Amino acid sequence: MKKISVCLIFGVLCSLFGNSQNIKNLPASTILTINNAQVYNKSNELMGVCMIQSKTTRKKGSGFITKSGYVITNYHVIQDTNVNDLIVSLPNGHTVEPIEIKSDSIRDLAALRVFSNPYSFGLELGESIKVELGSNLYTWGYPLGYNGPSPLLGFGYLSGYSHKNVDHLVINGAFNPGNSGGALLYEGKVIGVVQSKHAPIPMRLLSIISAMKNNNSGMMYNSVDKFGAKVKMSEGQLVSEVLTYFREMTQVMIGEAITVEELKDFMEDNNIVD
Repeated sequence: MKKISVCLIFGVLCSLFGNSQNIKNLPASTILTINNAQVYNKSNELMGVCMIQSKTTRKKGSGFITKSGYVITNYHVIQDTNVNDLIVSLPNGHTVEPIEIKSDSIRDLAALRVFSNPYSFGLELGESIKVELGSNLYTWGYPLGYNGPSPLLGFGYLSGYSHKNVDHLVINGAFNPGNSGGALLYEGKVIGVVQSKHAPIPMRLLSIISAMKNNNSGMMYNSVDKFGAKVKMSEGQLVSEVLTYFREMTQVMIGEAITVEELKDFMEDNNIVD
């Protein structure tokens, strides 16, 4: 690994956050990540990444901030919630609350207006059509139970293309729950929005799991959710949750991302100027 001097690291951090007092207030994991990301010229883009959580649905996903101050993520991350129940967490340990949601369920995209002014660390949009098959791609995000504050970096390769209502990039890389909505990057520019991983399961089994999830009668058990709140669950709901968990934990090396061209169309349709 290339080495970088303490003085250079300090100078980079000062340029990013203004003064040493601000640096001292950063979470330790963010400082460590920036120190090493600077070696690979990724420290600036790290600050354009965020985690999105819903207080109502308990869903969590990743997102990224555009230069216009909007946070981009997947629609399924913010589905069934309203703007007042969303929390956007930044790598500097701060949280902000969005003031407006624009979404498209067909494209599975959403934009949360967080900053009214241009955002200095906003990520730049590129062109996926200029990326060759086999190119190395990467994403910043908050997979599985990881909650930051600094995001984790994941790598993969462009394997191919698919079309499911909209154009998708197929990636040979591990995407997990929590990565949804993150920026897929190539040479520092966004070329897609991470959407899903492939974990094939027969439709019959999916319908069985769904039926158990919606069954709130029969043998009941006392349990707690991931936030420690007490809940009552039926035997079927418990089995459904366990099966869903193990399916989500299954590691596969194929995932998909919505192309940046679809994102640009979504932004144009919603009058979001980047």
